[in-house]
Amino acid sequence: MPKLDVLISVKSNDSNLEYKTTAILTEDIIKYKSEDNTTEMFDYTNNRLTRENSELRMNYIFDINKETKGTVFVKDLNRELEVNIKTNKIERNKNDVEIEFVVEDNTIKYHIEVIKWVYIQS
Repeated sequence: MPKLDVLISVKSNDSNLEYKTTAILTEDIIKYKSEDNTTEMFDYTNNRLTRENSELRMNYIFDINKETKGTVFVKDLNRELEVNIKTNKIERNKNDVEIEFVVEDNTIKYHIEVIKWVYIQS
């Protein structure tokens, strides 16, 4: 199971977040924890981003130049909200990916960059 050092950046209209972390790559899905202890997974095959922490579970699917539906499940309220996602760009180079999308009138640039492969178990 390959482990990677990755640089994650999320830029939006009102924030700019960037951090390094260690990720695990299995079956074309990269999984890592963000700085706020949110578990994040990106499925390269289906262009699906999933985020989960103690407060919410988010599931976004990206499809270039199309509008898709994303879901945000708010755990305290036991309620699922649906959001519209307009994907403007998806660029992938091996395990690096950059996605630009609009959700609720907020433009977001999401980027995963592999810095180095840490460990590979056969």
